[in-house]
Amino acid sequence: MTRHPTRSTLYILFVCSLCWSFAYFSLNILHWRGWSLNVLLPLVLSVGSTVLHGYPHDMPGKHLRNTAWLTLVVYAAGLLLLGWETLPWLLMAAPLLMLFTYLGFLLGLYYLRSRLRSELSMSLILLFLSVPALNAWENMYKHPYNRAVTSQIEVAAAPAQVQQQLEQNQVSLQTVPGYLFADASQLYLMSAGNGRTMLTNTSLYRQSTAPAFYWNRVADQTLRLYQHYRLWQLREKIEHPASQ
Repeated sequence: MTRHPTRSTLYILFVCSLCWSFAYFSLNILHWRGWSLNVLLPLVLSVGSTVLHGYPHDMPGKHLRNTAWLTLVVYAAGLLLLGWETLPWLLMAAPLLMLFTYLGFLLGLYYLRSRLRSELSMSLILLFLSVPALNAWENMYKHPYNRAVTSQIEVAAAPAQVQQQLEQNQVSLQTVPGYLFADASQLYLMSAGNGRTMLTNTSLYRQSTAPAFYWNRVADQTLRLYQHYRLWQLREKIEHPASQ
């Protein structure tokens, strides 16, 4: 048995609307991306979608799983369209969102097959209320901190020539405007011997996203990849100025 398309759409929009309101509270009022936003919210999103679609009739688990994925896509698209999140953040968060969406589907499926099925309304209310409750609790104890990411690239030119080319391209050695999600970046020149130069880029950013054990690694690696790309661009301009 499958739900009528209109009813299914209304269920998805209902769940997403609640989660969008929680996301707005977290992102635009508390300015915090914590466990409630990155872990509990996709879990609640998926549980709500699964339970609403599977109750009161038994429905195939495959259909409920696909509905959970669709609900996540609609939720993420809404964050983009509303301008509350950016595509880079969603791409970085995708593994985490997908993991807890799937766990939410499994939890919702277990709920539908258990004796808790008779307590649908109260269980869903408590589940959805847990998001702003955790959000508010996290806001009381949040501790953003600064992180630094450094990348290097070797350039086939002497330091004086590198500095000259950077000045011609209007790139300051003191401070480079922050890019991606970095607050500020700085370039350093160091002689690598044999007429070569080591070009180093250090970027600073403020980490205010949880869980930290996931986001520290993901954000660092994402910024490091972008640093390598920008350094590669500079090396091309320095080593092949005529082609620019």
